[in-house]
Amino acid sequence: MATNTLYKTAKTARKILFFAILITLVLTILNYVNINQNNQFELILPIGSNSFWAEPNNSLGSANSISIKEILTNIIPEENIKALFQLTGIETLTIPDSAFVYEIELPTRGLTTIMNAEEIALNLGFTRDNFITKETPITKACPQEICIWENPEKTRKLTYNILQGKWTLNTDFRADSIFQQNAEFNFFNLDTEKYYKEIIDVMNNIGFSTSYFSDFIENNVFNIFPININFSADFVYIPTQSNVIHSILRRYILLASPKEQLPKDVRLNNIYSPIYLPQYRNSHLKILSYVELSNQNIYEIEFIDRKYKTTNGIYSIINSKEAWTKITLGEGFLVDLSRKDNPLYTPKKNTKVVEFRADRSLTEIAYIEPYELNLNKKNLVIPIYIFRGVAFLEDGTQNDFVFYVNAIKTLF
Repeated sequence: MATNTLYKTAKTARKILFFAILITLVLTILNYVNINQNNQFELILPIGSNSFWAEPNNSLGSANSISIKEILTNIIPEENIKALFQLTGIETLTIPDSAFVYEIELPTRGLTTIMNAEEIALNLGFTRDNFITKETPITKACPQEICIWENPEKTRKLTYNILQGKWTLNTDFRADSIFQQNAEFNFFNLDTEKYYKEIIDVMNNIGFSTSYFSDFIENNVFNIFPININFSADFVYIPTQSNVIHSILRRYILLASPKEQLPKDVRLNNIYSPIYLPQYRNSHLKILSYVELSNQNIYEIEFIDRKYKTTNGIYSIINSKEAWTKITLGEGFLVDLSRKDNPLYTPKKNTKVVEFRADRSLTEIAYIEPYELNLNKKNLVIPIYIFRGVAFLEDGTQNDFVFYVNAIKTLF
């Protein structure tokens, strides 16, 4: 009898041990795989001391969020409209647990800067005689922090803000002779990849740096669409009747690197990500041009030319699930509401949204940097998560939305 009881006790102990091992195994697996609400799987790479990514050092100090002006929705309390937040689809994003933070070099004004600026202006059709900011007996070049050129017909104005590293070309479409020669409406069936390379070539010909632009096209790095500009200078989106191409290029920079020494069975590559500005539709390079690109067929430019210091910081970042939770708690920034049928669409004030439905496959880890540099402190380029999806409005219409959320993991 005692032997039988001992046998049963041992058998029970083995069962308990088996289930303990099984539970431990399941918990270990769940540390690597996060099961979302829709029973879809999101790959989370190991964190902590077993991380395969570069160790955080927080060497640039506090990497606070950059000032962002967001789109306000549902702002009238009496209407009591509270949007639902839903995350759908499957995410295929590789998520590191650390990322680089960069510091922007503050531009300086020197003789070389002025000489390079004059060469760029000449390549765009402006001579020294076209200076609005006149020379002085002491300074034989642009004497101010902001240099301005204007053509003799006063239809084109080129501005260079030296301390912001920002170039702007504006055209009076109602009077510009080059635009009027090319103003006939057409249907442009563009080879996007070819056009991207042509833009890079023209930028190099002008003298603008293209070192941070990708050599290849990827989604959200290069966007183009045709515009109809009539002689009243009204911008209209009519794809079949257009005379101007609107191009947006975003810079690319290294986001995360694996450790030098990795286990033999681990294969990880560097991750590069685009850089966005606080206003989503702005970018480091925006061009309005004729379909046949040349220096003179560019009507408008906004080019932000900045350099990043070689010493950077490494910071721990949150995963995408944590980022989405931040948005649902009101810690994200709604930066765009757009429509697929009209890229020029501007959202109304106090748009009433009943649901934000994000698509995991559109989630992105990217960077954001300030549009205007603060000349008295560090200007950082920090990692963010970008969520995209469909906003369902109270009136039954739908808009595409974009949310930014800071990816830096806070310690407290």
